[in-house]
Amino acid sequence: MSGAIASTSNAAGAAAPTDQNGFAPLKENEVELVIKRFWRDTRPRVCVRSDVKNVRGFSFRLLVWPQGSKSSHNHLSAFVEVVPPQNVNSTTTTASSGNDHVQSGDASDVENPRGKRAKVEDSGMEEDDDEYLSSDEDDAEHGMPMVTTNSVKADDEEPLEPYPPDWCCPCVYYKISVMNTKHKFPYTKTDTWTFSYVCPDRGWHTLLDTRFVNRRDGYLSSDGTLVIRASV
Repeated sequence: MSGAIASTSNAAGAAAPTDQNGFAPLKENEVELVIKRFWRDTRPRVCVRSDVKNVRGFSFRLLVWPQGSKSSHNHLSAFVEVVPPQNVNSTTTTASSGNDHVQSGDASDVENPRGKRAKVEDSGMEEDDDEYLSSDEDDAEHGMPMVTTNSVKADDEEPLEPYPPDWCCPCVYYKISVMNTKHKFPYTKTDTWTFSYVCPDRGWHTLLDTRFVNRRDGYLSSDGTLVIRASV
């Protein structure tokens, strides 16, 4: 009996697993963008994209302007962007099959619930007056991705079911987090939105003031890496 108790105690005291950046491993409903050498390799109004993840038919990725879009000087801008499966290439990872989130119908007939005001979770920072906004289309089209991940869909995976032309994903609760190496909780904002072919992305132009993107405040690692995660 004493041996069993000792074994249980050791297991309880074991450190939680972490990834190579020191954070908790990604969950099945999360996608991550790792930006190395932040201040050296990023530029204002140049966007970067994560790989694509499929969660119950909701195919999405992170769309980020590390040093701000044309609408957000000196702020990190981040959005959840839906990528319909017919547009997905070899950078797709699948968490689960089925299109539980996707419906067909005129997006103009679907209510876009704004939900509660943007929620900042356990950040220790005051919330600004940033609205829920979509990204700048011209920036998104002309910005060259500088940071990508090379996740390849396995050959034995079933192909994702294409979205209908008038697709919409109603009432999706999503979260965008800027990870912090010094604090237990990341800087996080949440929202609920109906994504559609009319408005395929949603997020914040002024998610985080770039004055805080440094090693002292914990948003950059010792080698200058910034990590952003999104989940649905």
